[in-house]
Amino acid sequence: MGALFGWYIKPSIPLEQRTKLIDFLVDESTKLGMGSWGYATPGTPGKVSITRGLGKMYERVNIATLATSHIGYGLCHRDLYDKDTIKTTQPFCVNHIVGACDGDVHNHAQLNQMYSRSCTVDVQHLFHHLANKLSIRTIEGSGAAWFIKRHEPDKLYLFKDRHHLAVWGIGSAKECDGVVFASLNIDAQRSIEIAGLQGFEYNFEPGRLFYIHNYTLWTTDTRMAFGEFGYGNPYGSDYWESRDHYHSPWNYSTPRSTPIPRHERLTGWEDIASMCPGCTHAFLHSVLTDGVCPDCVRLANANR
Repeated sequence: MGALFGWYIKPSIPLEQRTKLIDFLVDESTKLGMGSWGYATPGTPGKVSITRGLGKMYERVNIATLATSHIGYGLCHRDLYDKDTIKTTQPFCVNHIVGACDGDVHNHAQLNQMYSRSCTVDVQHLFHHLANKLSIRTIEGSGAAWFIKRHEPDKLYLFKDRHHLAVWGIGSAKECDGVVFASLNIDAQRSIEIAGLQGFEYNFEPGRLFYIHNYTLWTTDTRMAFGEFGYGNPYGSDYWESRDHYHSPWNYSTPRSTPIPRHERLTGWEDIASMCPGCTHAFLHSVLTDGVCPDCVRLANANR
């Protein structure tokens, strides 16, 4: 788990306001993902600048320098694995596709075997599918993602499926001065307010492909939905909805997304984790506050 974020703002917005907006986005996204980070800024057609790092993004980037780019897309990721390296840090590049995904793929090993791949990170399969124009229905999981094509780097594609992602416009629907997106709705909204700007929330429908271009969000007729958990599984598609444990005789799938490392999912999950009642995701006991996950605690505090 982690946090997607990005901005696509008209250069006419003063640098001071843009800096405040980006500063807030990066700071709040870092709180949701302190393990690794990365972002992309588009250049001329065919050129995309990508920067990646480990640790806390807010402490490792110069916000003032970052704010000189009026377009940027990124991801802060929670540290799930002991061997995180720059090679496993997003954004990923697959042929002409550059993108980042906050989500889970549960048939990771099966996809590697099916398509003769050697992906080390489960969500890499999404970008291989996109690069090869394959349906993502064969990917069992959930998530939200952004991606661009190298030949048109100023056109950003977005979608979500059974996952969080909010998109806000700056200004008004009739005269939009830019677009901001974040994994948490409150972060996108507050970033605009802190910058002293007016904003409005877009209707960002799950399971559909959208794109940002010319400082506005546009919809498409393309459906973008992952396969159900247990797609092709011998127990049937209802198995995941009815099961009340995480260990599985045939893979490491979970009912929703979870930051529990895969090797720990082999044990009885109740021994090491609990389900958050707010988002129904599973978390290790050590990160919960009175049984509630950090994301839901932040949301509750923000709404007080």
